[in-house]
Amino acid sequence: SDMNMPIRDALQITGVSLLKTHAQEIASTDGSSVDLGAASYQGMVFVAYLVTNANPTGETHDLVIEGSNDDSTWETVATFAQWDLSTAAGLYRVDFDYTKGPKRYYRYSSTQSASADVTYSVWAIGIAPTHAPVAQV
Repeated sequence: SDMNMPIRDALQITGVSLLKTHAQEIASTDGSSVDLGAASYQGMVFVAYLVTNANPTGETHDLVIEGSNDDSTWETVATFAQWDLSTAAGLYRVDFDYTKGPKRYYRYSSTQSASADVTYSVWAIGIAPTHAPVAQV
């Protein structure tokens, strides 16, 4: 019977919200806020997908996720490692800083070097633990 099977922790995706559409960015930017609702997600990770940069030599890009309860006062809730745009193409993940508590609104905020020209997108992904039986071998 399943009652005797050991339990393992797993994660399930509880929601996905787009914080930045996949598009070119040519200056430091505070993105538009996204309302995830009063409950927000139980757990959260943020994913960024960086594709191209027109002027990569010596250019960098800093990306943080900010959260707010009132869509006015913002604080950093996740920080991506700085991207060296000459080598940084790829998929990046960063965890939500749970010491900040859940927020209702989220946005990305970027700072890039003077001549950077970068294309990327950002998602908030809700996650929650689930307990699944582990099959006996």
